[in-house]
Amino acid sequence: MSLRLRIVLALLLVALIPMAVALVVPLMQAERRARTEAEGRLATAQKQASALVQRRVAQGTTRFAQAAAEFAANEPAQRVVKQGPESLASAQAEGLARRHALDWIQLRDSSGTVLAQYETRLDLDAVLLKQQTSVDAGGEPLTVEGGTAIGRELLSEVQEVTTLPIQTIDKSGRLQAASGVLDPSRAWLNADIPIGDSGWLLRVSAPGGDVVQARHDTLLSFLGIAPFALGGALALGLLLAHTIARPVRALTDRAEQIAAERARPILLPDDRNEVRRLQTALEQMLDALDGSEQQRLAAERIAAWEEVARRLAHEVKNPLSPIKLAVENLRRTRERAPEQLDRALDEETTTILEEVEGLKRLVDEFSEFARFPKLQCAPCDVREVVHKALALHKPRLERMLVSLVVDDQAAPPSIMADAEQLGRAVKNLVQNALDAMESVKTRQLTVTLREVGHESARVCELTVRDSGVGVSAEAKRRVFEPYFTTKSHQGGTGLGMAIVQRIVTEHGGTIALEGEPGRGATVTIRLPSAGMRA
Repeated sequence: MSLRLRIVLALLLVALIPMAVALVVPLMQAERRARTEAEGRLATAQKQASALVQRRVAQGTTRFAQAAAEFAANEPAQRVVKQGPESLASAQAEGLARRHALDWIQLRDSSGTVLAQYETRLDLDAVLLKQQTSVDAGGEPLTVEGGTAIGRELLSEVQEVTTLPIQTIDKSGRLQAASGVLDPSRAWLNADIPIGDSGWLLRVSAPGGDVVQARHDTLLSFLGIAPFALGGALALGLLLAHTIARPVRALTDRAEQIAAERARPILLPDDRNEVRRLQTALEQMLDALDGSEQQRLAAERIAAWEEVARRLAHEVKNPLSPIKLAVENLRRTRERAPEQLDRALDEETTTILEEVEGLKRLVDEFSEFARFPKLQCAPCDVREVVHKALALHKPRLERMLVSLVVDDQAAPPSIMADAEQLGRAVKNLVQNALDAMESVKTRQLTVTLREVGHESARVCELTVRDSGVGVSAEAKRRVFEPYFTTKSHQGGTGLGMAIVQRIVTEHGGTIALEGEPGRGATVTIRLPSAGMRA
């Protein structure tokens, strides 16, 4: 496969990935939007139905109160009920019920004996809302109990207002009456409304939203845009492929020309892959070069890359496991419990972002060590450099309750240095000191600045002393080696002190580490005040 074709395919793949993301997100949003609309419709219907139920319950309460008040004021009716006969007492109860539109009424004496009762014929699936009160009938209390029935009439009224299927559920959870049809092929959302104090429920059901239609509309929109995006990616890929492949082919031709001029010509395979062809030519040319120095350098390069690859693989492998688990959990949640997808998305994306941020820090440290800018030395106030570095760590210093002492009374007014790189070195030293004090109780950080030496060779001395866990003999010996770290459990890469040493060395200074296990550590940097000599 030629280099041009591979570049085009790579760009197409890069274009397809965001397009896939752009498709998945709207599909998920379409489902959420459909459900939100359904929930809104159900909430409106629930509010309307609840108002109708409350109105019906309130009407029943008012009717019963009026009936009880009439009976309390009607002494003849009270005497008939108490003295009988039963037919006249029942007639009083029936009249009272009919005048106040009650479906059931019962009159009892103080012992609970039923003196009179009347009830209309109720449907089996109707619920009777009962109320009772006590009436003084000539010095003897009588109990008046009455109620109104709620049945299919209320169901029809609620369905007419909400246009949704309505059901009544009794105390045991059994369906008693229904108005409207529930399509079993669709998902339904339910809202239950209590019917007074009867224990019965009025259930309103709303369809769960047409997710299929929403997804279909989203797919149509995506398919209308996708061809233009792919066409643009293809055109850009062809342009970039031509731009990149042309110098590679020129370099390959030059390598073939050099090979033809040698005493032993280099035979290159007939391959359409320009990169492989160029690689073969260069490899054969390098193989023809003799000399122990070249072999030694090649061996050192291989060893260095192996070390870099090993450490990169080790550092990158750790965060990949939680990222993989987070993605798998999101998949399982979407398949098994889609209603919890938002919560899982918040939790798992937090984990993924934390691990990605760790990877970014790792890459930044490797990049920082591998590609240092050229020193831009100028007169700078070393006090300001140190205080800026400490200010960046102020939140952590306060959180850890660190006792900070800065002694800069004897510091030089200015030195020749690159303030930015020197600040980077100080920040690394302070960060290492804070890391070393995380697990100890007494936390004290002392930073000292002073100028020492004689007139012709004045030196600015910076000392950073902590009360942390200290350093071992091996750490003191290897602390400035790249990739050596005692903080692998904290995500250390072993480049911090190597970067500090490199900055100090390029300034023409020296750096030293002192300390013992359990007794803290002291780092001392000495920089020439007048800058590095030419």
